[in-house]
Amino acid sequence: MTLKKRTTTPTLGLTTLLILAGACTPFDRLQAQGTQSAEPVRWEGQMAPGTTLEVQGFNGQIRAVAATGSQARVEARRSARRGDPSEVEIRVVEHAGGVTLCAIHPSARRAECQPGREVRQSIPNNHMQVVFTVEVPAGVHLSAHTSNGAITAEGVAGDVNARTSNGPIRVDGARYADVRTSNGPITLRTNGEATASTSNGAITAHVGRLEGDTPLRFTTSNGPINLTLPAGANVSLDARTSNGRIQSDFPVTVSGTMQRNRMTGTIGAGGRPLEVRTSNGSIRLRQGA
Repeated sequence: MTLKKRTTTPTLGLTTLLILAGACTPFDRLQAQGTQSAEPVRWEGQMAPGTTLEVQGFNGQIRAVAATGSQARVEARRSARRGDPSEVEIRVVEHAGGVTLCAIHPSARRAECQPGREVRQSIPNNHMQVVFTVEVPAGVHLSAHTSNGAITAEGVAGDVNARTSNGPIRVDGARYADVRTSNGPITLRTNGEATASTSNGAITAHVGRLEGDTPLRFTTSNGPINLTLPAGANVSLDARTSNGRIQSDFPVTVSGTMQRNRMTGTIGAGGRPLEVRTSNGSIRLRQGA
């Protein structure tokens, strides 16, 4: 096995970027189907609670799970139906707030990989993809963005920010989640608060705790919304649908005229705004523990 290792002196501790030639995996078997794969790129490093592990792709899914210790790990598997997948560059930027990894398409070499800013890549006739697998330590936040692909975060205990232009999003176990997809369903289960938006797809969200006064929004242009809130929720509700019904397990003190497809009023003592909207589908508010 040939091992190429690049070691840097990071802000957060010892960090390595590894390019490994490994044993045959299901991913490698794609070659038999006319898709070529390059050697996986692996990064790992110590990350402190409160920092952010950011991953930006252009085509391909991002899957995040909880790490077993304080070591964060990212694996990027590159493949292509046309062209050389090894030409896809994985850039690593270390900074005071965490680490940012970006997949850069060969046609976008001048694109910049900057923390907290979306990589701008104009990619004509894209036949390449990068699949990321991420291990996130406890207390570390996750930011995952891809232009085309599903995003999942299972057991990630910090905050989760997820964006995809095309694909479903699933988050389970985050302290807070802010997710958005242009096309696909969203499934959330958080220990704290959440907000979610999709242009096409259902939203199923279970919010574990409500604190503070930041407005909460759950919106879709096409699909039902099933939202579970804590039993002691205190919110000012604005729920609307253009085609569907609105049902609530909570007693709602209605303000204005009660309508089949619109419900405004207070749950509990009221307070922070809760906006729930769909253009095509029903809305159901459920009472959790």
